[in-house]
Amino acid sequence: MANDGDSHQPVLVSAWIIWVGFLLTLAIYVGICEIMGTQSGSEANSGFATLWIRTAFYVIAIVLFPVISGLKQLIFKNTSPATKSPDDSPRPGNTLNNRYLAGLVLAFALANSIGTLGFLLFLMGDDYRTLYMFIGISVICMLIHRPKREEFDQLMR
Repeated sequence: MANDGDSHQPVLVSAWIIWVGFLLTLAIYVGICEIMGTQSGSEANSGFATLWIRTAFYVIAIVLFPVISGLKQLIFKNTSPATKSPDDSPRPGNTLNNRYLAGLVLAFALANSIGTLGFLLFLMGDDYRTLYMFIGISVICMLIHRPKREEFDQLMR
């Protein structure tokens, strides 16, 4: 049984590397905004259009949060025993491994897009509170959908 867990290592290591890469993107957004400071376009913040854009982005973030889970589970659910490779081995080329990574990358990308919305709002002149709100939602979503051995093992059954 120990060998079975060890054979999952390449897929899980790849998933963790991808996850860290997406988190680093969020950290880079915050770093850029900290370097730019609050004077990036504060005069645009008073505009009526910015209020509507901010509201629309909040709606998108709120809608994306549950949609990410649904899409990830949809990809996992479409992995039936019929889609397994002939030898059912957990190798990097295995269809189940590809499905697992595809589901995670989709979840990470959509979660990261929430942070990107906050970054865009900051570039449009919004404040740090809005930036950190969107980055925080994104990080929470990334933590919820982080790679999990139990999730992968369940997919392999």
